[in-house]
Amino acid sequence: MGIVRPLMVTDRGLGAGAMVAAAMSALRAAGLDAALFSDLASDPTGEDVARGGEALRAHRGDGVIAFGGGSSLDAGKAISAWDFTKCMMRKAMSSTAAVTPAKSFRRRPVPAE
Repeated sequence: MGIVRPLMVTDRGLGAGAMVAAAMSALRAAGLDAALFSDLASDPTGEDVARGGEALRAHRGDGVIAFGGGSSLDAGKAISAWDFTKCMMRKAMSSTAAVTPAKSFRRRPVPAE
């Protein structure tokens, strides 16, 4: 998939645990420059997502790995969408070209291995 600077997103409880530490070690051992964002409440808010998006940007991340239960997965997807939307808005505002309507953007599913 070409991701080399992933941001792992999880909640505070899992972020302090051995499973996340082992996953981060495995990512780094694979040569990835991974960072961890675990400042999520059990029921993440919009502010949590915004902080995660800023963490992704500060890390210069090129992907999100959501680790944990439903809330962490939902927050990870929202952080990824937040960053994608911000990038498209910046591109549109900095361009004199016509903006392609959002409906033309399609995400491709990632096949399971």
